[in-house]
Amino acid sequence: MGPNPKVAKKVQLRIKRAICNFRDSGEKIISRKIVKAGNLDISIRTVQRHLKTVQYKYKRATAIISLTHAHKAKKLTAVTSWIEMQHCW
Repeated sequence: MGPNPKVAKKVQLRIKRAICNFRDSGEKIISRKIVKAGNLDISIRTVQRHLKTVQYKYKRATAIISLTHAHKAKKLTAVTSWIEMQHCW
């Protein structure tokens, strides 16, 4: 039969609720946030292991700044105006 699972059914439900709340609000799902939001008494690594068993893929969040077309256009106009006005040719 094996050892008893570290994550009880009540804790599994709390984790599931926290994930749903983060997903609804559009936030990233991070194990540290799950522990805080669910007021859980287990380690972060245990939460990560549980997420793996329920088919969630654990990976590091990417640190790429995504610019929209409006941001890119604004940046381009700022750079061109700086080159035209400030830079001595």
